[in-house]
Amino acid sequence: MRMDFNPKLGQKRPREAIAVTFNKEDIAGVIFPHNDALVISLKIGVATIKRIMVDQVTAGLVTVEVDFLVIDLPSTYNAILGRIWLHLLEAVPSSYHQMLKFPYEDKVVEITGDQAATKECFMEKV
Repeated sequence: MRMDFNPKLGQKRPREAIAVTFNKEDIAGVIFPHNDALVISLKIGVATIKRIMVDQVTAGLVTVEVDFLVIDLPSTYNAILGRIWLHLLEAVPSSYHQMLKFPYEDKVVEITGDQAATKECFMEKV
């Protein structure tokens, strides 16, 4: 049994653990070899935002409230999601599998990366 911490409420509550795993089937459609960052699209507010980098050094059906730091500078990414967002969702990102997975109710939700957008972002930087 795991303890789920809700930062808004400041309390812990027991929660059943769900295994989040990756396997060979998860790489179907991924173009290899690659060294691509994990770039996804998400619904933020009422808009679908593309070219969101999941920052793994620092990740639909679930609504979480997070604060964004808005920076008025040119960038190839529209947003960068880091540890706080990943931890709130208990998300597990894999750049190798080009996928992000997180538990939701009694299942695991998958968000697939967009390798074409990753390459576009990379080419804009160069």
